[in-house]
Amino acid sequence: SGRFPGADTTDEFYRLLLEGRSAITPLPLDRGWSVEGCDATHGGFLDGIDQFDPVFFRIPPKVAETLDPAERLFLMEGWRAIEDTGTDPVGLAGANWGVFCGGGGDYTLRIMDLPGVSPHVTQSSIPARLAYSLNLAGPSVSVDAGCASSLLAVAQACDQLLLGRCDVAVAGGVMVHSTPNLI
Repeated sequence: SGRFPGADTTDEFYRLLLEGRSAITPLPLDRGWSVEGCDATHGGFLDGIDQFDPVFFRIPPKVAETLDPAERLFLMEGWRAIEDTGTDPVGLAGANWGVFCGGGGDYTLRIMDLPGVSPHVTQSSIPARLAYSLNLAGPSVSVDAGCASSLLAVAQACDQLLLGRCDVAVAGGVMVHSTPNLI
């Protein structure tokens, strides 16, 4: 499973690449970014990043208000990836499945000092949120190794599978840079 600028699925991303299209667009006006005083005027932006159903994932709406978009995205795409295998995520309670995630973003840094805001995220909470949501019994590992984070998360998942520490692994990465009006 995956979401990318200009592509909401891996199939759409593949078509974008085959057609040689660029997903780089001008800064969206509804994201709170201003070209004035900004080094860049274009970027790759995900559509619908603000669309998240906290009740579906049993997350209190008040907590969801300050939940890192990277965590939301990994949770939604992890769920979709499991469904894409033909497995019902609801039936996984207690399963020895591992969750491995590389990446993160700058969201916590952006909101840390805002009055009355208590961010509900740490780098390690990204894979843990999916594992907790599904009540999985396997390892939950966050990898922070810069540009190699996602690759190393997949490598860690493979190692854990080979060592028999989990029966199945969900592995990947997420990187979301926040905009000022996201909260």
